[in-house]
Amino acid sequence: MTTSQLLTAMALIEWGAGLALLLMPAMTARLVFGEAMPELPMIALRLVGLVLFGLGTMCWLGRTSGTAAHPFRVMLGYNLLAAVALAVVGFAMAPVGSLLWPVAILHAILAVLQIRDMRVVGTGNR
Repeated sequence: MTTSQLLTAMALIEWGAGLALLLMPAMTARLVFGEAMPELPMIALRLVGLVLFGLGTMCWLGRTSGTAAHPFRVMLGYNLLAAVALAVVGFAMAPVGSLLWPVAILHAILAVLQIRDMRVVGTGNR
């Protein structure tokens, strides 16, 4: 998978998650964090949705530019932190939503693919 393809995939994933939080914040949060999720204000969930949508847009714009390394590295940091944070929530909370572990694993897989790409290419920019 090339850097451009990986950035495209991440853009689509983040746009989907961002739109889900913007349009259906309570249901999306419940699917990830479960019924034990503390009540978060809808505005906070929508704000997270906007941030995810922004990350998706950054990936989309960076996928074809000659400077794809910057969004690629930002997304590597994000994917690593998201995987760890979601895993901590998963181990600390019981029960969790049906999407928490799949989302945590997805972020971990994306981070591994990014690290592999950076090692193969040397910069993560191809």
